[in-house]
Amino acid sequence: MRRLFTVLIAIFLFSSVEAQPELDALYKKLENAKTDEEKCDLLNEIALFTINIDPDQSLNYAKQAKDLSGKINYKKGLGFAYYNFGNVNYYLDEYEVGIKNLNEARKYFEEINDVEGLGYVSNTTGEIRTLEGKYEDALSALFEGLDFFEKL
Repeated sequence: MRRLFTVLIAIFLFSSVEAQPELDALYKKLENAKTDEEKCDLLNEIALFTINIDPDQSLNYAKQAKDLSGKINYKKGLGFAYYNFGNVNYYLDEYEVGIKNLNEARKYFEEINDVEGLGYVSNTTGEIRTLEGKYEDALSALFEGLDFFEKL
Protein backbone atom coordinates (compact mmCIF):
# COMPACT_ATOMS: atom_id res chain seq x y z
CA MET A 1 0.00 0.00 0.00
CA ARG A 2 2.82 2.36 0.87
CA ARG A 3 4.49 1.66 -2.48
CA LEU A 4 1.24 2.43 -4.34
CA PHE A 5 0.91 5.72 -2.46
CA THR A 6 4.51 6.65 -3.35
CA VAL A 7 3.92 5.86 -7.03
CA LEU A 8 0.73 7.93 -7.09
CA ILE A 9 2.50 10.90 -5.49
CA ALA A 10 5.35 10.63 -8.01
CA ILE A 11 2.90 10.54 -10.93
CA PHE A 12 1.05 13.59 -9.60
CA LEU A 13 4.25 15.56 -9.07
CA PHE A 14 5.62 14.63 -12.48
CA SER A 15 2.40 15.60 -14.27
CA SER A 16 2.25 18.92 -12.39
CA VAL A 17 5.89 19.74 -13.18
CA GLU A 18 5.43 18.73 -16.82
CA ALA A 19 2.32 20.92 -17.15
CA GLN A 20 3.88 24.02 -15.58
CA PRO A 21 5.66 25.38 -18.70
CA GLU A 22 2.45 25.24 -20.73
CA LEU A 23 0.51 26.88 -17.92
CA ASP A 24 3.17 29.58 -17.59
CA ALA A 25 2.85 30.25 -21.32
CA LEU A 26 -0.92 30.70 -20.93
CA TYR A 27 -0.41 33.14 -18.05
CA LYS A 28 2.04 35.11 -20.19
CA LYS A 29 -0.45 35.23 -23.08
CA LEU A 30 -3.13 36.41 -20.66
CA GLU A 31 -0.89 39.26 -19.48
CA ASN A 32 -0.39 40.34 -23.09
CA ALA A 33 -3.96 39.84 -24.33
CA LYS A 34 -5.09 42.80 -26.39
CA THR A 35 -8.87 42.31 -26.41
CA ASP A 36 -11.43 41.28 -23.81
CA GLU A 37 -12.50 38.35 -26.01
CA GLU A 38 -8.92 37.10 -26.10
CA LYS A 39 -8.75 37.44 -22.29
CA CYS A 40 -11.98 35.42 -21.96
CA ASP A 41 -10.65 32.68 -24.21
CA LEU A 42 -7.39 32.49 -22.26
CA LEU A 43 -9.16 32.50 -18.88
CA ASN A 44 -11.30 29.61 -20.10
CA GLU A 45 -8.26 27.78 -21.44
CA ILE A 46 -6.47 28.17 -18.10
CA ALA A 47 -9.61 27.00 -16.29
CA LEU A 48 -9.77 23.88 -18.44
CA PHE A 49 -6.05 23.25 -18.04
CA THR A 50 -6.13 23.49 -14.23
CA ILE A 51 -9.18 21.31 -13.51
CA ASN A 52 -7.11 18.26 -12.57
CA ILE A 53 -4.37 20.28 -10.87
CA ASP A 54 -6.46 22.62 -8.71
CA PRO A 55 -10.27 22.56 -9.16
CA ASP A 56 -10.73 25.65 -6.96
CA GLN A 57 -8.30 27.61 -9.12
CA SER A 58 -10.10 26.32 -12.20
CA LEU A 59 -13.44 27.57 -10.86
CA ASN A 60 -11.86 30.95 -10.16
CA TYR A 61 -10.62 31.32 -13.74
CA ALA A 62 -13.96 30.11 -15.16
CA LYS A 63 -15.78 32.67 -12.99
CA GLN A 64 -13.49 35.44 -14.24
CA ALA A 65 -14.19 34.32 -17.81
CA LYS A 66 -17.94 34.24 -17.14
CA ASP A 67 -17.95 37.70 -15.56
CA LEU A 68 -15.90 39.32 -18.32
CA SER A 69 -17.81 37.49 -21.07
CA GLY A 70 -21.10 38.64 -19.57
CA LYS A 71 -19.85 42.21 -19.37
CA ILE A 72 -18.97 42.25 -23.09
CA ASN A 73 -21.80 39.90 -24.16
CA TYR A 74 -19.34 37.32 -25.51
CA LYS A 75 -21.50 34.23 -25.83
CA LYS A 76 -18.71 31.83 -26.78
CA GLY A 77 -16.84 32.88 -23.64
CA LEU A 78 -19.98 32.36 -21.55
CA GLY A 79 -20.53 28.94 -23.10
CA PHE A 80 -17.01 27.78 -22.33
CA ALA A 81 -17.12 29.25 -18.82
CA TYR A 82 -20.21 27.17 -18.05
CA TYR A 83 -18.61 24.19 -19.77
CA ASN A 84 -15.64 24.59 -17.42
CA PHE A 85 -17.97 24.84 -14.41
CA GLY A 86 -19.56 21.58 -15.56
CA ASN A 87 -16.17 19.93 -15.95
CA VAL A 88 -15.10 20.93 -12.46
CA ASN A 89 -18.40 19.58 -11.11
CA TYR A 90 -17.76 16.35 -13.01
CA TYR A 91 -14.24 16.12 -11.58
CA LEU A 92 -15.61 16.68 -8.05
CA ASP A 93 -18.38 14.06 -8.54
CA GLU A 94 -21.08 16.75 -8.39
CA TYR A 95 -22.92 15.25 -11.33
CA GLU A 96 -26.29 16.97 -11.24
CA VAL A 97 -24.75 20.41 -10.75
CA GLY A 98 -22.41 19.54 -13.61
CA ILE A 99 -25.32 18.64 -15.87
CA LYS A 100 -27.02 21.96 -15.04
CA ASN A 101 -23.87 23.89 -15.95
CA LEU A 102 -23.40 21.87 -19.13
CA ASN A 103 -27.01 22.59 -20.11
CA GLU A 104 -26.35 26.29 -19.56
CA ALA A 105 -23.26 26.03 -21.78
CA ARG A 106 -25.36 24.24 -24.41
CA LYS A 107 -27.77 27.21 -24.55
CA TYR A 108 -24.97 29.61 -25.41
CA PHE A 109 -23.38 27.27 -27.94
CA GLU A 110 -26.75 26.67 -29.64
CA GLU A 111 -27.38 30.41 -29.79
CA ILE A 112 -24.16 30.98 -31.76
CA ASN A 113 -24.20 27.60 -33.55
CA ASP A 114 -20.84 26.58 -32.05
CA VAL A 115 -20.64 22.96 -33.20
CA GLU A 116 -17.36 22.26 -31.43
CA GLY A 117 -18.69 23.58 -28.11
CA LEU A 118 -21.84 21.49 -28.52
CA GLY A 119 -19.67 18.44 -29.14
CA TYR A 120 -17.72 19.02 -25.94
CA VAL A 121 -20.88 19.52 -23.92
CA SER A 122 -22.48 16.37 -25.32
CA ASN A 123 -19.35 14.32 -24.70
CA THR A 124 -19.01 15.42 -21.07
CA THR A 125 -22.73 14.90 -20.51
CA GLY A 126 -22.31 11.35 -21.81
CA GLU A 127 -19.38 10.74 -19.47
CA ILE A 128 -21.38 11.94 -16.47
CA ARG A 129 -24.43 9.88 -17.41
CA THR A 130 -22.18 6.81 -17.75
CA LEU A 131 -20.86 7.29 -14.21
CA GLU A 132 -24.43 7.68 -12.98
CA GLY A 133 -25.34 4.37 -14.60
CA LYS A 134 -27.79 6.06 -17.00
CA TYR A 135 -26.44 4.20 -20.00
CA GLU A 136 -29.15 5.00 -22.55
CA ASP A 137 -28.83 8.72 -21.81
CA ALA A 138 -25.04 8.36 -21.93
CA LEU A 139 -25.06 6.67 -25.34
CA SER A 140 -27.46 9.24 -26.71
CA ALA A 141 -25.27 12.12 -25.53
CA LEU A 142 -22.05 10.48 -26.74
CA PHE A 143 -23.47 9.77 -30.20
CA GLU A 144 -24.78 13.33 -30.33
CA GLY A 145 -21.26 14.54 -29.51
CA LEU A 146 -19.85 12.33 -32.25
CA ASP A 147 -22.32 13.81 -34.73
CA PHE A 148 -21.20 17.33 -33.79
CA PHE A 149 -17.51 16.47 -34.11
CA GLU A 150 -18.04 14.82 -37.49
CA LYS A 151 -19.38 18.16 -38.74
CA LEU A 152 -16.07 19.88 -38.04
